[in-house]
Amino acid sequence: MSACPLRSVPVFLALSLSLALQASAAQEAGFPNLKGPYLGQEPPGMEPEVFAPGVVSLPEYRSYTYVFLPGGEECVFDLYGDTQYQDGAIFTTRVKEGKWIEPEPHEIFAGIDDVFLPRVSPDGRTWFFTSSSLSMPEGAKGRTPLFYIERTDSGWTPPRYLTQAIHASVTLEGTVYYMVEGRDAAFPGFRKRREDGYSEVELCQPTEYFGGNMAHLVVAPDESYMLFDSDERPRIGECRLHVSFRKPGGTWTTPMSLGGLIGLKAAMAWISPDGRYIFFKANDNVYWVDARIVEKLKPKGISGREH
Repeated sequence: MSACPLRSVPVFLALSLSLALQASAAQEAGFPNLKGPYLGQEPPGMEPEVFAPGVVSLPEYRSYTYVFLPGGEECVFDLYGDTQYQDGAIFTTRVKEGKWIEPEPHEIFAGIDDVFLPRVSPDGRTWFFTSSSLSMPEGAKGRTPLFYIERTDSGWTPPRYLTQAIHASVTLEGTVYYMVEGRDAAFPGFRKRREDGYSEVELCQPTEYFGGNMAHLVVAPDESYMLFDSDERPRIGECRLHVSFRKPGGTWTTPMSLGGLIGLKAAMAWISPDGRYIFFKANDNVYWVDARIVEKLKPKGISGREH
């Protein structure tokens, strides 16, 4: 994949996540009869559980990320194969007439080639994605352009260029977070929503808590904590996931390993739009867990997001 993100996409991302395989298998076996939010799965507790076994986590295709829309009744994901969708395509499966339909290419991205890494705002109205086929503004340089589209009363806006980044994480207030690539390190940064677009990027402070080979930043919808991968920070076991909490005033706490709570080779997390569940990849599977698990690591004196 020519536009695959630089060092921020390690080998483990070749782990498969393919709902779309079920679409081709449906001709013979029929797509699973799934009903209810989140592909009809029973919500997890404080121990990580494999998410939708036999529906996701299949080896024939690769997927780098997938997200649920508000309400958990639509799932959007990117798809890559050795013969089909070699440069990426974005698929969707959703609840229709009470049950989940077979995955299909998403109509929003019809006519856009090489499209991948979708992320959606908690309200479902702003979508971020990467595409190597769309034009960048004059003077913009890089190989992982981040675009976004917005849903208006008259439909979806044309794609707008935002920056060079892997993917975005959006808060309830519309602030967008992403990894800002420096010469030798990546730092978490954010841009606030404005009427005419987004503010200039600001780095999360204190910057000395971050940097190095950080990847796959995701921020809770209420902006109370962030998760990211790191091989360089101290960690417990093989878990690459770390958490940092937002302090009153807008600075962040020293990142801590989630390895004591997740005894798996976990990486690349994402959070449901309502903030209730954390998803991540581990052992060739997709797992999910109650997001309250991070509360066990929250330092004293931090009660939550302060506006």
